Amino acid sequence: MGRTIIQRPMREIADFLQDPASVPIYDKHIVESKHIKVLSESETHKDVIAYYLAEARECLVTAKRDFSFFVRHTHFDDKYVMTVLSVDHPECPPLDGVPRAQLLEGSGWHLERHMGSNSRTLVTYIVHTDLKELPPIIANRVLKRQPLNAYYVKSHLMKLHLQEEQLSATFYLPLPIPQSHEDSQKSYSYSGRHFEEQLSVRAFTSRQTEIVNRGAVTLPQNDSSQSCWDSTQVSSHSHSHEDNNDTEPRMQDHQPATDPGFTDSD
Repeated sequence: MGRTIIQRPMREIADFLQDPASVPIYDKHIVESKHIKVLSESETHKDVIAYYLAEARECLVTAKRDFSFFVRHTHFDDKYVMTVLSVDHPECPPLDGVPRAQLLEGSGWHLERHMGSNSRTLVTYIVHTDLKELPPIIANRVLKRQPLNAYYVKSHLMKLHLQEEQLSATFYLPLPIPQSHEDSQKSYSYSGRHFEEQLSVRAFTSRQTEIVNRGAVTLPQNDSSQSCWDSTQVSSHSHSHEDNNDTEPRMQDHQPATDPGFTDSD
C-alpha cells in the first residue's frame, strides 16, 4: 500500500486515474493499457473490462505478464473508489507465450478529501497480485516499487499544474526609471502567478522623463516620506525637428546626479 497527499482537487485526480492512457505515465512497467468494453456507466459509477500488458527488466532478465480485469469507478460526495479484480473475458484472450497474472481482491485506488479540503486529496493505492512464477529477483523489485505509484501520480499532476501556472502567469513590470548603474539594484522573485519587481534606487536625477507611445508620460507626485524617489512632477516636453516634418517627442536631455548636493539648474 502507498499513501500520499496531493494538493489537487479529488475530481481532477479521479479523471486522471480513469484514463487508461495515463497508466504508463505513473507505472513504468505497463507498456499497454486499454479498455476492452464498457459494461455500464452513470454519473456515479462506471464498469469496464480492461487490459494491461506489463514488462519488467532487471539486469539481463526480461519478463512479460498481461492482465485481464474488471474495473469499477465509483464517485461519492467526498470520496472516489476504483476497485479492480481479474476476470476472463472472450474479447481479451491470453497472448501466446505471455503468462497471465492476477489482480486479487482489494487492489485499487481510494481518494478522499483531506480534512474536508476541496484542494487537497488523500490518495491511497493498494496492490494485491499474483505474478505467476515471476523470477524472484524481478518479483521482489516490482512489488516493492508498486506502492510508489501513488507518489508518481502526485509528481506528474503537480508538474502539469506548475506548467499551467507558468503559461497563465501575468507579468507586471513598471516603466523603467532612469537611474545610476552604481547605486541601483533590481531583482525579481516568483510568487504564485505573478512576478513582483523589487527596485532599490538611492541616487538619480530629480527630473525623469519617459517617452511611451509617441508621447511623454508624467510621473505622479508621491508625498510619502518613505518614497525612494523625488516627488517632483515631470512635465511633458515635445520637440520638433528642424524640417518640421517629424513631430515625434524626444527624451529630454539630463545627467544623473552623482553628488547628494546636486542641484538641477533647469
